[in-house]
Amino acid sequence: MTKIPLGLSLSLAAAIQLISATAGAQSPPPPAGPQVAPTPPAPAPYPPPPAPAQYPPPPAYGGPPPNPAGPGAFSGPGPVVSLFADNPRARLQQQNQLRWDDVCMTPCGRPVDPNGIYRVGGGTINPSPSFHLSRPEGQLVLQARTGSKIKRWVGFGLGMGGLGAAAVGGLLLAVAKDTTNTDITGATYTKNTVRTEGIIYLITGGILMLIGFPMFAMNNTSVEVR
Repeated sequence: MTKIPLGLSLSLAAAIQLISATAGAQSPPPPAGPQVAPTPPAPAPYPPPPAPAQYPPPPAYGGPPPNPAGPGAFSGPGPVVSLFADNPRARLQQQNQLRWDDVCMTPCGRPVDPNGIYRVGGGTINPSPSFHLSRPEGQLVLQARTGSKIKRWVGFGLGMGGLGAAAVGGLLLAVAKDTTNTDITGATYTKNTVRTEGIIYLITGGILMLIGFPMFAMNNTSVEVR
């Protein structure tokens, strides 16, 4: 067996290490993989804009806005009124200071002020006398028989016209004489002529009064509270 001198062995070992180091330094690095760009962070969400402020509408010029419930509205406890009338346009009215305000129309069916003063009227209906409610709570029924303002005043006019005609007839009968009278126009009137005219006036006046005064009296409005 051949022995390798010690010095040569060391020289060979050093040469092998040098070749290995040189080969490792000259080897190209392994190819790099595809570069992936990092995902950017999502933008921070912005808060929603504030809602516009809600301001109440300004009142109309000249005063506060009107009461939507109406002048005759009543919200407190009180009797519930039902109104029945022979005219569908009849209204229950309440006295407020210097005027009468409508509360409701037939058939009503709503609570009203137990301390109020009321009547039935409205439109061409002749108003009834004022009245108070019979009790402060519960159910109340108002039964109204209505009259017409127009018929009432037509009857009054007929009655007064008949009264005037009857007065003229009575005067003609009173001044009738046995002798013939002649007026300034030359017309000749006898006692029978004047008496006849007086009778005609009396009859006409009586008929007008019989029609007019009952028409005037029958067109009142009455209310029964139950």
